[in-house]
Amino acid sequence: MSILGLTDICSGLVTTDDQLTPLHQAASEGHVQCLELLLAHDADVYAEDSRKQLPIDLAKLWGHKKCAKLLAAVMWHQNKH
Repeated sequence: MSILGLTDICSGLVTTDDQLTPLHQAASEGHVQCLELLLAHDADVYAEDSRKQLPIDLAKLWGHKKCAKLLAAVMWHQNKH
């Protein structure tokens, strides 16, 4: 599937029964490139799962420092504006 053909990729994303979004899943698995793609299409970094955890919480929990750093930078940038 070509990424160039995707528009509004993060609109109405499917979540699991635990309310995990693709951003949560990428963060918990350490998939930095997936995070970058989702974030480039305005995925919600403040989405909470059923345990009230954010994607950054899962990245930290599972020791994915690059993911946590990326998410922290995006959150900082959003809070600044």
